[in-house]
Amino acid sequence: MIVYYAQECRRVLSRKYTFCILMTMLAFLLLHIPYHHLQANSYMQRERNQAYADAYILYSSLHDAIQENAETAKRFYQKEYEDYYVLMQIYDSKSYTESLDQKLRLQHNIYKNEISWLKAQQEFPLTYGLKERQRKVLWTTYMLEHELLPYATPYENKTANFLYQFLDNNVSLLVFFLIAISIVPMIVCRDFEEDVYKHIYTAAIPREHVLLAKLLVAITVIFGFSLIALGVVGLVTWLLYGGGSLAYPYLMVNGSLISAGSYLSSSLPLYLFTLLFLIILIFLFSCLCRKQVDACIYFGLLMALMYVCMEYQIFTKLQAWIPCFYIQGSRILSNEMGLSVVQAVLLCILFSAGGLVGLCAYFHRIDIRKE
Repeated sequence: MIVYYAQECRRVLSRKYTFCILMTMLAFLLLHIPYHHLQANSYMQRERNQAYADAYILYSSLHDAIQENAETAKRFYQKEYEDYYVLMQIYDSKSYTESLDQKLRLQHNIYKNEISWLKAQQEFPLTYGLKERQRKVLWTTYMLEHELLPYATPYENKTANFLYQFLDNNVSLLVFFLIAISIVPMIVCRDFEEDVYKHIYTAAIPREHVLLAKLLVAITVIFGFSLIALGVVGLVTWLLYGGGSLAYPYLMVNGSLISAGSYLSSSLPLYLFTLLFLIILIFLFSCLCRKQVDACIYFGLLMALMYVCMEYQIFTKLQAWIPCFYIQGSRILSNEMGLSVVQAVLLCILFSAGGLVGLCAYFHRIDIRKE
């Protein structure tokens, strides 16, 4: 089996399509750098417009409070308007990146004032609720306590933040995985399409060993290419933009905070085992379909269905039992799916082992010579 594995590795690595896939994976990751620049520009424009709109609304509320002679409301709206006016100037400033600490402290004070006002069940003209402001002040408090400077935008291409943004983007991660595992049908189906499978699967080597060797080649190549692609992009972003901070906090869906380092250390094992499950799943499709086109079509339809369920949160309870959906790492880390990372990894291993045993049993039972 080891000899056949080595031969299969050489055969796969000698093909042009193998390095085309590696280059595609690398190009896909690198394209996220200009994409994040576009997202950052759009974010700044939205924040600037929102600051203008909020300041205008607060000014109107201040004018109404003066007309009604409401001293408490007048003091609150006066302070709010002044703070939002300064925030508006920070966004318009050419030295915006040098004013990030001032912006952080100003936002922290704004959030605390608005929380106190909302807790008093006072009318508030802006669209922000109490829970949203409490989540925001939790983030700003962490930043101030740990003496961290916020990124200019959430889409900074510093290595730690780039990896977080990429891994937290379900669509990007799914596409990256699909590009990586597209090599599996080429490895498996080629023997059937060239009509040499009878010779290979009826040779002296047990056919189960042949299947396992091909699977190990696919896993080795895919994991190796993923590591190379992520390593190259990590090096590029580090050289161009800096490494970022692993202590930088991010808000989860449930309102808790998680640092970049904790997120990466928890999510990477989860994504590796999810990728392993997807490799075995498309390996199974390839062995059953025996044609690259058919395997890609049927597997692509399954992934399209999975994406629709994931995007619109259909069958949410069922998603917790299907490893394909574990690319939603944030939902697992925030316990929104009702299972921990360890449980998700164990389910990936269980389903992967079950699919592999079933495939080996099927191939052991059929008589390839009579086909």
